[in-house]
Amino acid sequence: SNLSKLDGSYGIKIGYIFLLLFVFRMVLLFYQSTQGNLPMSGGDSAVFHSNANKIITNANNFFQLLVPKSTLENRGDFFERLVAIIYYICGVKTQYIYFFSYIMSEIVVRYIFKISSYLSKKRHVATISCLIFYIWPLEIIYSVDYLREMTTQAFFAISLYYFIRYLFENDIRKLIIA
Repeated sequence: SNLSKLDGSYGIKIGYIFLLLFVFRMVLLFYQSTQGNLPMSGGDSAVFHSNANKIITNANNFFQLLVPKSTLENRGDFFERLVAIIYYICGVKTQYIYFFSYIMSEIVVRYIFKISSYLSKKRHVATISCLIFYIWPLEIIYSVDYLREMTTQAFFAISLYYFIRYLFENDIRKLIIA
């Protein structure tokens, strides 16, 4: 069957599907980073932006961005610290966070491929797994928005991959990375 191999015309068709989806997501990303009015956007991003600015304002140096002072209005959670670091390095523009979220989304897709490939030992199963994730509507919205979900998913997918490898290989280094 065509699903058993990813070579020849079937592999090219899958490649075209991923390319079209990538272009679609990039158009959404550029639209959302300039307009900011897709579903799921709004209040959370304003809080993250404000808190990241407060972290930068209260930090005397780069290292204080890593461990900010915690106040009631500024929780200083992990995502807000990442946003503050990106702002500190690149400048305070929300577009950078939209692109950061998209990069995190691509990392999730890569690790879904690695997990599926590792467990099934079949490239076509891993590819179909990635395709299902890539076209999931909520995933598309999260990947182009200023939200912490993509960062959380990326770290979870990386951790899950190394934890699964630890379970099968009994290599303690994999558990430490996980």
